[in-house]
This record gives sequence, structure tokens and C-alpha cells, in this order.
Amino acid sequence: MMSNNRFRTCLVAVCFSLALATGARAQLEEDTYFPGSGDVQPFAPADLSTYGSGPRQNEGWFLNFDQLYWTITAPDRTTVGRENFHPATSDGSSFGFQSNSLDTGFIDAQFEDGNRVEFGLVRNDRGWLVSAFQLQNQNHSVEVSDAGVSFLPVLDPTGVFSLEGFADIDGDGFDDDINLNTVFGRDGIDLGTPDGMGGFMPPLDGIPDVPFATDFGDLVYFPVFFDTLQARNRTEMQGVELMHIWRKHHLGPRGGSWEFFAGFRYLRFNEEFNVHALGGIIGESFWNTESDNDIIGGQIGVRWNKRVHRFGMSFEGRVFAGANFQSTNQIGELAVGTMPGVANFPLDLRPESFHNVLHDTEFAPLAELRVQFHYQVTQAIFLRAGWTGMWMDGIARPSNMILYRIPGMGLLAGESVQDVVVNGLTFGIEINR
Repeated sequence: MMSNNRFRTCLVAVCFSLALATGARAQLEEDTYFPGSGDVQPFAPADLSTYGSGPRQNEGWFLNFDQLYWTITAPDRTTVGRENFHPATSDGSSFGFQSNSLDTGFIDAQFEDGNRVEFGLVRNDRGWLVSAFQLQNQNHSVEVSDAGVSFLPVLDPTGVFSLEGFADIDGDGFDDDINLNTVFGRDGIDLGTPDGMGGFMPPLDGIPDVPFATDFGDLVYFPVFFDTLQARNRTEMQGVELMHIWRKHHLGPRGGSWEFFAGFRYLRFNEEFNVHALGGIIGESFWNTESDNDIIGGQIGVRWNKRVHRFGMSFEGRVFAGANFQSTNQIGELAVGTMPGVANFPLDLRPESFHNVLHDTEFAPLAELRVQFHYQVTQAIFLRAGWTGMWMDGIARPSNMILYRIPGMGLLAGESVQDVVVNGLTFGIEINR
């Protein structure tokens, strides 16, 4: 993919080339294949007349380029681990409650740059507009030590939860007798101290002497703590619009020019939430979740533009109603390095890889407001600065869609309808708008 700097350089080159090309044609008869090119006079002196309601808006081909400095609101805050699930746990020597050490508060709304380019044609107060923008990826990451992650354990066919196992805290090679009934898990029963004649006598010596039925009462629910855990969130956003334009001049008491839009819009909002963890009872694990929101629908809008001498301003609004075709993918591995059946590890948990997919379609409304201030350099060239704000709803954000279940993980279908606010500053150039 082309880098943001190369993309910006190419767009500036296009603007400059178009200005030179259209300037050279300004005194020529209008080209048959490029209607409206004869209207563009980029280096002609600015019309600063205040006669009537001032100069009319330019006609012909136009091109706008903006440098963006925007933020995207963070996803709803949630835990890395099953939220509000704190089961009682034990490592064989002490008891406690499973905790989550990290939440998604490390993801914040930071400014990133991007580009927006618009071009089109207006003749006799009617025309069309193409607008496209790309925002540079927003990246957030964090690393924590001794990180607790709460998982909902699955009950296997033998009746043992996936995080249960037998402990051997004293390292004597036997399962510990957690419930103190003299049966040591899978290793037998303590009948006492050998009497040297093949029998046993008091006291109990804490060593299993003969086989016995497994005492599942000695199972413990192991807590999940990783030695290190890294989490990373990446967000990217692009969009394209194609609209028809109707222009009206000097409507209302304040005059100025009005443009009315109607057309189509496509918006892509893509986000990844990736976790990599090392150490602890389930060993190396990772889970990567990506949500792709492809939104398409109809749009209407209006723009008011007013110039006084070399200065001007514009207000622009859009309302969009679209269908969001969501696709969320989750891949990962859990318990790489665990040893099922060995003391101090879950009894039946084995290394596994998984791939979960969820598709959904949601209604996704959007509203956008732009405010721009202009300074006219020549007849067709304007410098501008402003603010853009967007609100959208029905967006899938992966950090909130993870089902923390072991084994298999999973995706939560009901968490794909968040709202998102995007806003920030714009600086750019207009040619013949």
C-alpha cells in the first residue's frame, strides 16, 4: 500500500499540474473533450468586486486537496479477559479470585494525519463531485507483567472444567490431598506408616500407599496469569463519495452560494485488536481479532459559501444512511506449551488453534459537518483551513467482541453496534471551487 507521505506528494503534484495545464488553456477555446476547462483561470487576478452580492462562485473543473489532523474515539472500555467473571481459584497452597489485570483504557483518541482530495465539474450551476479521504492508521499498544486474564472454562465430557487440575505443591511427586480425606488425587490412599511387616500403623505419613479411585475433590481451579502480555490496537479509515451538485446563488438575506448534493458514499472502518501472552499455566498464547466495516448507502448534503474581498467561509453538512456489511475474524492459539495430565497444569487442556468468523449487517447512519475559512490568492486559487466532524453508528469494534472462553475463544454477536466520532482540523488548497 502506498505510504501516506507518497500519497500526499502525488496529490500535490496533481494539483500543481492541473493548475499549470488549465492556466495554459485559459485563453484558448474550450476543449471538446474537457468541457469546462476554458472556465478555469487559476492565475487571473482575484475578483474583489462588492457590487451586488459580490462575485459568483467559479465554474468549470475544480480540485481541492486537504491535509487532515483527525482523531477517532476509542472503543467502549472493557477488560482483557471475561468482564465481571472472578471465579475462586487455587494453586494448591492458597486460594483467591481470578482477576483481570488490563483493560482497553490504553486506547485513546490521538491525532493522526491523512489526506482528502475532491474534484468535479460545475457548468450552468449543475455538476458532479468525487471526494475521497484516507486517514493514517492509529496505533496503540501496551505491555504488562504478571497479567491476569479471566476465561470462562468449558466443562469437558468427563465433568472436569478446562482449567482444573491436580496440584503438587510440595514436589513429592504425588497429587496433593486438597480435601484432606487421605486420598491423594490420582495416586492412591494413605493408610498410615509402614510397620515393616507388610501392614500399616498410625500415624498417617502423607504418602499414598495403595491405589484408590481418583479423588476429584482434590482438583483445583488454576488461576491464569501470564508472565508478560502485549496488547495492540490498530484503526484505519477510508472513504469515497460520488454526488450530483445543484448550485443556487444569493439565496436568503446573507447571500452567498448554495450547493445541494445527492449521491452515494462508501466508507471502510477497519480495526484490529491483537494480544500475545507468554508464561503461566497455559503457556504461550495469542488471539488476534479484526473487524472490517464496509458501509455503503445514499447521501444528501448542502454547502453554503460566502466571500467578502479575499476572505470567505463555508459551512457544509452531509447526512448518510447506509448498510454496514460487517466481517469479524478471530485467529489464535492457546496453551502452547501446556502439559495435560501433569501436576500443576490443567488436567485436560491441550494446545489448540482456532479460527472464528462472524458476519453481520447493521444499519449505519452518519452525519458530517465541515466548517472552512478561505483566503483567495488568485481568481481560482484559495488557501483554506477548517474543521470536520463525523458521527456514525452501527460499527463493529473487535476489542468488545471477544468471548474469553477456554478452549476455543469466540465472538460476541451483540457487541457490533458502537457509535464512533471522528473530528479534527483540515488545511488545504482549492482550485476553482
